[in-house]
Amino acid sequence: MKTIVLLFFVSCLMVSCTGNVENGGLKKINLNPYDSSKMLIEDLSDSTFFIPLNQKKGYKVDNIDQLYITKDRIIVAQHTKSSILIFNWEGEPVLKIQNIGKGPGQFEHIQLSLIHI
Repeated sequence: MKTIVLLFFVSCLMVSCTGNVENGGLKKINLNPYDSSKMLIEDLSDSTFFIPLNQKKGYKVDNIDQLYITKDRIIVAQHTKSSILIFNWEGEPVLKIQNIGKGPGQFEHIQLSLIHI
């Protein structure tokens, strides 16, 4: 569980971090995996909080390939499972998109997900 929480925070940083520019109230930062300087999450924001995701049957988060945070949803894309899981801000599951197959309306795998809000 601690691994999932850590992956969640790291994914949050990696998804939205590309520069030191204010954009819509969000602060963008550069993350360099080769830079050994110490950076604490407290240094990046005014407040931090934890939202445990209710991983009831069918909503298990094993690997986060892409993570989107909106004003009312947490969207997790798991390409290895070909699924997109959507949670509300209370961490409760809202929707699961996983229609694997070769027929109409089905897909074999997810390679890249883009969310337009």
